[in-house]
Amino acid sequence: MKTTTQRADHVQRMTPKQLTHEIANQRKWIAEHGATRDGYLARYGSKAHPDFARWPVDGYYGDGGEAIFEADSNALAELEAALATVAFRNPVEAMDAGRRWCYAVPFGAYSDENGVVPSLVVEGVPGHFPMLGNGTGSSPWYWGQSVEEAQIVATKTNARRGITPEIAQLILDRSIAATMRRQPLTVAEMNELVPEPENAR
Repeated sequence: MKTTTQRADHVQRMTPKQLTHEIANQRKWIAEHGATRDGYLARYGSKAHPDFARWPVDGYYGDGGEAIFEADSNALAELEAALATVAFRNPVEAMDAGRRWCYAVPFGAYSDENGVVPSLVVEGVPGHFPMLGNGTGSSPWYWGQSVEEAQIVATKTNARRGITPEIAQLILDRSIAATMRRQPLTVAEMNELVPEPENAR
């Protein structure tokens, strides 16, 4: 079994992809083993229960549900904290790690005779990424003949994904902040430069 220091070192050496994978696994583990403190107590028993002193007996494990839930929750918090220190330059990695993203029609959006192309914008990642189509047989996403038309489609598409105009603006502001710094931002840096309003979640 790893010591606390060894585990911390192990977590800090993980790549963003590994952290994202481990966070998903840990969340699944917690959900499957009780999900909440009360759920853990129902599964593993409570150390406060008088029968617990007779351990090992069926239904009682280790130091009880309280300690097991705390340990599992702390492991998840450690992984999430490590991921929060990562500054992503690759938008796909950022999205895989849970960074919010939206569609937008930024100033100077790509357009040609067929119309205006929206961009993908990722929270804390510098720049925007025009949806020009990649790969054989793909083509640009034309969302209107004018910026106004394309913006209406972007707003509706974001809404279908649960991204309100307020959240979209926050994502844009945090991407702009990263662009102005010429480097991607960590969660702490985003919160410092562009604080999250209460109505943004």
